[in-house]
Amino acid sequence: MNICYVRGRQPLNCLAWILATVCGLVGFSGCGNDSYAPRYQVSGTVTYAGQPLPSGLVKFEPDVEKGGTGPGSYAPIKNGVYRTEEGVCAGPMKVSICGFEEDAIEIVKDGEFALEGTQIFKEYPTQAEIKNEDTVINFEVPEL
Repeated sequence: MNICYVRGRQPLNCLAWILATVCGLVGFSGCGNDSYAPRYQVSGTVTYAGQPLPSGLVKFEPDVEKGGTGPGSYAPIKNGVYRTEEGVCAGPMKVSICGFEEDAIEIVKDGEFALEGTQIFKEYPTQAEIKNEDTVINFEVPEL
């Protein structure tokens, strides 16, 4: 089994889920960080060697060397399709993709969210530019 980490992310427990919901409802009262707003949904497909990637993870991290700002984000890949839940800030991004043979298991290891399973390939690095709108980006991972 191999593991693909998402730094700083953990599944929400019940209390955290309640707090996140309350913060979302009172967002105009200052709960949350608007310094990186707005965020845009990023979705698309991921193929490996010309075939839809069965399972995996797409991670977005601002490329600060090229002027990227804001928090990172991630999206699970299922049957070659991904969509961010939290959205991504506009600008240049470093992207890394992890690929698994079948549905990976979500775990928390060493305090970090991770996917565990049989990897097809380790993290594949690439780049993307997120527009000031919801964006569709299709990734083709070459056979490694």
